[in-house]
Amino acid sequence: MKRNILILITGLLSVFIINEAKAEKKVFAPDLRIGPSFGVNFSQVAFSPNISQNFLLKYNGGITARYTSERYFGLQGELNFSMRGWERKFRDSPRRYSRTLNYIEMPIMSHIYFGSDVVRGFVNLGPKIGFLINEKEEANFTVPDDEKEKFEEINKKAEKKFDWGICGGGGLEIRTDVGSFLLEGRYYFGLGNIFNSRKADPFGRSAFSTISVNFVYLIPIRISSKSVK
Repeated sequence: MKRNILILITGLLSVFIINEAKAEKKVFAPDLRIGPSFGVNFSQVAFSPNISQNFLLKYNGGITARYTSERYFGLQGELNFSMRGWERKFRDSPRRYSRTLNYIEMPIMSHIYFGSDVVRGFVNLGPKIGFLINEKEEANFTVPDDEKEKFEEINKKAEKKFDWGICGGGGLEIRTDVGSFLLEGRYYFGLGNIFNSRKADPFGRSAFSTISVNFVYLIPIRISSKSVK
């Protein structure tokens, strides 16, 4: 009797160990996904000396490519058209002023994800570069001569075409048979200035600060698979 019980326990332990070993050895397939994105930007410019501002609401859109080379890790690159700028804040005044600057930009970020095969959370982080293609001012007043020192950014065209900085954010991904649907919040901290920042120039700093909310649809592209433990 004891011998039969021992054989049964040994058999059950063997089955358990084999199943655990199979569970640990999962097949990981490198994953390439490409698709469009669209979202909104809430942007300001960090001026020194400071200029009181509201967030300027504009839009962005482009193409996203993401390659997941390892479990929980990958790289993501984007080519976007992004509208950024600022809106000056006036207290108790009918005056209105805003500046919109349109950029072609390219973020290259690390992609870290967690969760199941259907629902995943993720974090993206990396550098972003951009190139200014045009700009537009909107104002309902003309600056008087005796107030020009208060509004030195008005009628002053951007002097730096190249923009660069760090961006990062996170969001949620839903994976389906027809592709992935992502919702992401992101923050961009600009390191480059819009205007020259020499001692003789009016601004020592004029860099972007932008919050974005984006919707992305990614289509899977078939590539070879590999097994990892």
